[in-house]
Amino acid sequence: MTSFGYRRLDEKFLIEYIKATPSLSSKLGNQFDDLKIKEVGDSNLNFVFIVVGSDGSVVIKQALPYIHCRGESWPMTKERAYFEQRALIEHGRLCPDHVPEVYHFDRDMSLIGMRYLEPPHIILRKGLIAGIEYPLLAEHMSEYMTRTLFCTSLIYPNGFSLMLHAVAEFCGNVELCRLTEQVVFSDPYKVSQYNRCTSPYLDRDAEAVQEDNILKLEVAELKSIFCERAQALIHGDLHTGSIMVTHDSTQVIDPEFAFYGPMGFDVGAFLGNLILAFFAQDGHVDQGNDRKFFKFQFRENLWALFYDLVSFPPPAKILFIKEMKRTLQYKQPPLETTEITPTKTPKSTEKSPQKTIITNKSRASKQSPTQTLPLEKNKTNREK
Repeated sequence: MTSFGYRRLDEKFLIEYIKATPSLSSKLGNQFDDLKIKEVGDSNLNFVFIVVGSDGSVVIKQALPYIHCRGESWPMTKERAYFEQRALIEHGRLCPDHVPEVYHFDRDMSLIGMRYLEPPHIILRKGLIAGIEYPLLAEHMSEYMTRTLFCTSLIYPNGFSLMLHAVAEFCGNVELCRLTEQVVFSDPYKVSQYNRCTSPYLDRDAEAVQEDNILKLEVAELKSIFCERAQALIHGDLHTGSIMVTHDSTQVIDPEFAFYGPMGFDVGAFLGNLILAFFAQDGHVDQGNDRKFFKFQFRENLWALFYDLVSFPPPAKILFIKEMKRTLQYKQPPLETTEITPTKTPKSTEKSPQKTIITNKSRASKQSPTQTLPLEKNKTNREK
């Protein structure tokens, strides 16, 4: 392949580039006369081109040295493309059914060539706004999060040495982590030029958030967790705009914010977006669709499915789920089959929260084939 150095793509140069790149030209059957090229205009950070020919198709994504939607006034490293393709490859290896295949990566060009998710795939956010029901979405996303988070964590067998090397590599994705810290954990709670709200209708609500010191302390704690807890290779931007769907397909895209962070950040981002979609439904109701599908039961089913799909021994499953819920600040109900020993607490006029520990005896007993986990019972009920 010819080395071009870094050069911003346009349609003419893109065709020249594909012709000189066997891993891309082969996906088009080496036929270039009838190519149709379309730039996707709704990308916030990058240039994205869809290339379709008579014998195949491909998507080309190029990182710019700035944020696409902001222009050169907001510089941004092109190296984000490297971390995106690394996350796509790793997550695709672990969960190939729900991550598009990477065909080509050019670090000098900050360019990724990958599978084109052809219609009827659409962005999940658009589907939820349109009131489309996706019966397999919860199952697919549960599988994706289970495989990508568990298999890149210390809980995974022999995961320690693998994780150390990967943590060191993804520590280089500094600018994207800094951007997340800014737009998620800092700017919303103060006056910032980048904040946007529906003014003047939400001005008082925005002021209330920015003046709530207790909230700021809670957010500061979450920010600390985000920056310090390297649990697994997370997507880092897992909202409904980073997922493409049909009725029977779910594909997770755009992991350029990937790094080793708290598992709960991915799970919480996805659940939070579903909750936002739920509260937005009243504004989209029409005679043909009353939007009853968007009930909070959807979130509960997602969590149950997430638990069920963790396919490793029960003690490890408990530790994994407890760690997930700890980072989500989610209180887990007692497990019926877990034998626990209460720790001694000092006498006091006030009731102190009682800590529990899982004993070695309970770990051994949980490996017994005669015992059934509570959520496995729930799964049986759902199947009925």
